Amino acid sequence: KDKISPECRSNLIDLINLRNVIVHNNGFIDEKFKNTKTFSRVEDLIEGELIFINIEQIDKYLRSVLKIIITVEKIFHDIFSAEMNKLIADHYFNNML
Repeated sequence: KDKISPECRSNLIDLINLRNVIVHNNGFIDEKFKNTKTFSRVEDLIEGELIFINIEQIDKYLRSVLKIIITVEKIFHDIFSAEMNKLIADHYFNNML
């Protein structure tokens, strides 16, 4: 959580909430969605009871997804690099018995 910006975190939460509205409600806004922080951040995308996603939103969410992928990859690489020799030795030692 502390590895990404609050904006990126909010974008990822919004993406999940929007996905749920689109997939489960065919884009129709329900009361559950209206009670989320996402609703206030995307009110300008709502027309009546429907939500319409534009190219700017898609770009913003895509950048946040890529940011979290890069962040997780870096953390994994740092951990794996530090443990790589031990993991390889353990693997060969345990498979020889």
